Amino acid sequence: MIIRTSILAACLASGLFLTLAKTDAQISKTSRGYTMKMKWVKGQSMTYIMNTKMTGTKQQIPDMKMPMKMRVTDVTNGVATIQTAVGPFGKGGKATETTVKIDSTGRPVGGNNQMMSSFGAAGFPKHPIKIGESWKSSLPVQTPMGSMNVVSVYRFKGVNRIGGKEVADLDVRISGASKGMSLSGGGTMTLFTSDASLARANFNQNISMSGKSSGQGMNMKMNISIVRK
Repeated sequence: MIIRTSILAACLASGLFLTLAKTDAQISKTSRGYTMKMKWVKGQSMTYIMNTKMTGTKQQIPDMKMPMKMRVTDVTNGVATIQTAVGPFGKGGKATETTVKIDSTGRPVGGNNQMMSSFGAAGFPKHPIKIGESWKSSLPVQTPMGSMNVVSVYRFKGVNRIGGKEVADLDVRISGASKGMSLSGGGTMTLFTSDASLARANFNQNISMSGKSSGQGMNMKMNISIVRK
């Protein structure tokens, strides 16, 4: 259970739910740079597949493959109510479901946003961003060792094309620490400029747990990839 929770917390701390919802031409070029903003659409649903590989544990852990689903059930004054489901994590398991509220910048708003905090929802910059520039966000994430403040740094690499569709590429660096546990790593995210939704993502992460809190010292490495279904 601890290992599975660690996988979930570490993966979702990457800010992968930053843009998992339908928007309307929200990454666009201006004279001062590119603006990034969400425009939620009621009724929109999206599905992704997350693959996780882990090494560094004494017991071999099989690769994990699980769906991630979101559905926008309401939009009021730019704030979306979103039903999320992650999993199941294996045969016979059940998906973890919750409801969160997110504003047009991708940040949690009031209510029961414990799950979205675990997803590390980081949000877009509130000002135009130029190619090569970065922005930072910080959010508490729940781990088996307690609350961890996770800092994510996003760098806008530029605009590209995939299969004839225009996309924006981001580099992401992540770090965090709590009593008995630390997290570090990074990777890439690719967003469709037409709607700012996630096209794909790939992350490598390192998790260290002290012997005092986990019963034995542990250093784990994970690769997490997400693709749109």
